[in-house]
Amino acid sequence: MFTICTAIISEGELEKQINGFREAEKRFTREIGVLERDFYQCIQQPHIIWSNTKWTSEKAHNDAAHGI
Repeated sequence: MFTICTAIISEGELEKQINGFREAEKRFTREIGVLERDFYQCIQQPHIIWSNTKWTSEKAHNDAAHGI
């Protein structure tokens, strides 16, 4: 299962939010069902960031959504 999440970051908050993403990323592990995870940042509008996550199953995604 794939999930795509979009973050639109307020002006002046980009660095703070990216640091938060780095910390949160530590919890996206194979143990909770993450197979792979990628980030994409818009070049023209750098305050828009997408994350694409491949999960082992829908259940793993749902369980993580409740726990992260």
